[in-house]
Amino acid sequence: KMPAQKLPDTNSALPCGAIEIDGADLAQVLPFYGDLIQRKLVQTQPLFGTPVFLHNQTALTKAEAIYAFDTLLGWQGFKVVIVDAKSFRVVRTPTELNSGKRKK
Repeated sequence: KMPAQKLPDTNSALPCGAIEIDGADLAQVLPFYGDLIQRKLVQTQPLFGTPVFLHNQTALTKAEAIYAFDTLLGWQGFKVVIVDAKSFRVVRTPTELNSGKRKK
């Protein structure tokens, strides 16, 4: 289930239970993320990752929700890159960053 509500402005909160994502793939999640950051996804390559699960059990500010999505994307080896004032894309991060291992 994906959230289907009008997003609050920057200073207000998403109420408890506003984000209920149960096993969605990245292609389903990223448009909602785009709504949060007020940008459109411009992706040239398909993205593959594990299913995304996220439920907010407390109210979250918009900044906290964005941080939660950034963290989930990072755990899957992805990073958001802001292209310009109106768009973003998602790229793979280097494997060393995802594994917690340092380069020697």
